[in-house]
Amino acid sequence: MASEQALEVSAAAMSSTDRSNGHERRPMNDPATRICCTSLRQGFDQVAAEYDRRRPAYPDELVGEACRVAGIGSGDHVLEVGCGSGQLTRGLAARGLRVTALEPGTSLICRS
Repeated sequence: MASEQALEVSAAAMSSTDRSNGHERRPMNDPATRICCTSLRQGFDQVAAEYDRRRPAYPDELVGEACRVAGIGSGDHVLEVGCGSGQLTRGLAARGLRVTALEPGTSLICRS
């Protein structure tokens, strides 16, 4: 019975549409959202070596411009969520930023 209710709640949440842009909105506690996020995390983590090897690096100029636009520089604190194998993390740290990087994938963390 509880799983049927969860599916009904999930279906109702999935049918909710943001009228401003036509995109579906799902609350973070929605089972479908949790499954989707878990699948993505596990998918990236399962191919960590391939992801790290094939993913293009961020151009140094792009990282510098992003820091300039954000008004951050050496000594500032930055939170990076979903740091993957640490490509951006290294670019930020090279600029003297104090980076706290979060990554749910163990294999990706090991590659950083």
